[in-house]
Amino acid sequence: MFSFSITQPNRLYVHCWILAFLAATALPGQTEPPDAKALIQAGIRHYGERRYSQAYSDFQNAGIVDDSNVDAHVYAAQALLAAYVQEPGFAEDRAWTPRVQKELDRVLELDPANRRAWALLARFRLEEAGLIPAFEDDGAKSAKLEESRKWSLKILDAEPQNQDASYLVAFVDWMEWNSSLMNARAEIGMKPDDPGPLHDNARRQELKRKHGRVIEDALVRLRKALAVDPEYVDGMTLLNLVFRARADLADSPAQYRADMDRARQWFQKASAVMERKTVAAPLPKLPRIEPPADPKPSEGLGNLLKAAPPAKQPLP
Repeated sequence: MFSFSITQPNRLYVHCWILAFLAATALPGQTEPPDAKALIQAGIRHYGERRYSQAYSDFQNAGIVDDSNVDAHVYAAQALLAAYVQEPGFAEDRAWTPRVQKELDRVLELDPANRRAWALLARFRLEEAGLIPAFEDDGAKSAKLEESRKWSLKILDAEPQNQDASYLVAFVDWMEWNSSLMNARAEIGMKPDDPGPLHDNARRQELKRKHGRVIEDALVRLRKALAVDPEYVDGMTLLNLVFRARADLADSPAQYRADMDRARQWFQKASAVMERKTVAAPLPKLPRIEPPADPKPSEGLGNLLKAAPPAKQPLP
């Protein structure tokens, strides 16, 4: 009986021949899998429709098809962050955080000077800090905030007029000193909504020495950001909070009232802009943070990022 065996080289040859034959005889109407460019375009369309999870899937697949495509990895990380901020229930799945890190790590492998990745890392660390419960915090929150600040400062070194980086530095600084102010209020028997300034002069002067310069730096950064874009809603909203914090350290009731008036004015300006136009988030930026409804400085990061639109009635 005649028999033969296919050696390893011949098996490879036959395998390649079969693949070539199948490709040549494909049925009419059959389409090839989409390429990375088509997947990215689909992701941009879904992102524009605020379907962030679907956009992430498109961008992720684009990165699988072409692992060297920087845009695919940048947009995948951004879509995940947008889904966390905008899609209800998405935050319950903590698996999104390592996926963001993986995409951004790949971007920096391909392009270490990619400023979009720097900006996303700054925002990502901020979000990670907000996920750490107070009872679990052993310095991890401060470490995340400091890393967010580091990435934002890196952007400002290369691009001094970058308003989003200026905002994030000021926001991280506000979170740090606001925690000290809230602790001081509790220690001297003042509730978060009690009128200021801090009643204990010694404690007030101590906090002013520790945080006064950083507060003034935050005001400078935010004013620079608003000089670039006078309708920068995030900057207006944060100026409201910074002036409220500075008011607590005022040396007189008159100074306190002056800073509180400034805070209300910026809040009202932000509200007016939000009512006049829809603040969109075209790639490569993330969705804007809406002004909270008269936020109290004691509110956490998650509440600030996901707050409801501003109330219609004027602030007290």
